Amino acid sequence: MNRLTLFLFLLMLTAALGCSVSQTEGPDGPAVRIGEKATYSVDTAVTDTERQQGLSGREFMAQDAGMLFVFEDEQPRQFWMKDMRFPLDIIWIDGQCRLVGVSAEVPIPPPNADDADIPRAPSNLPARYVLELNAGEWGRAGLSEGDLIEFLGPIAGQYGC
Repeated sequence: MNRLTLFLFLLMLTAALGCSVSQTEGPDGPAVRIGEKATYSVDTAVTDTERQQGLSGREFMAQDAGMLFVFEDEQPRQFWMKDMRFPLDIIWIDGQCRLVGVSAEVPIPPPNADDADIPRAPSNLPARYVLELNAGEWGRAGLSEGDLIEFLGPIAGQYGC
């Protein structure tokens, strides 16, 4: 009987710990909601060093994740894929928190490409924020120009959206 009691106690403890972890992860971290269409957990790149590093060197990114780049001002932007290992959709967001464009399915550069040969993805309109998502996510989630952006979790209200 003692073994059965111990087993049931450990089983209940494991279940309780599992529930508490799932409740505290995700919603508490930084996230970006695009209209009523999709919400992505994000890493943020706010400093020059963080923006320069971006997702370079990472092997993969979860489907419901992204990287949010925050700039001090709104202007035309240009991103490149130096040291990227997976293709991206680059979402351009203006200072009024509206999705103003996308560079879809931006491919990874060829191995050992010279910096001058790495393609650049420009915004067509000025952007203050840039959200990088896995390639194809733009179409899969049905995102479109004009969608409103909202920052959630610890970044809610911190950068303007």
